[in-house]
Amino acid sequence: MLKIFGCPHATCSSTNPATANAAAAATAAHMGLDVDGGRAPTEALRVQAISLLSRLMWYDKRQFKGFLGVLVQTRDVHFIVAFLHG
Repeated sequence: MLKIFGCPHATCSSTNPATANAAAAATAAHMGLDVDGGRAPTEALRVQAISLLSRLMWYDKRQFKGFLGVLVQTRDVHFIVAFLHG
């Protein structure tokens, strides 16, 4: 999801905000999430995704490091850059 949502900064033009918000709204509706009305759907889901990754790292750092290693080994550079940039 982070790759699809793109960069959270307004100065970067990596993703069309309207497309990202539409995708985020559809994802939130599909997951049954109540998106906070004060934030764009993209930002709300981005915060939840980052929170999940943070919890996974906190729970088991060794396994999380292994997951990131597999991600780097199995994905191309463009995917990894877009994922980390998002």
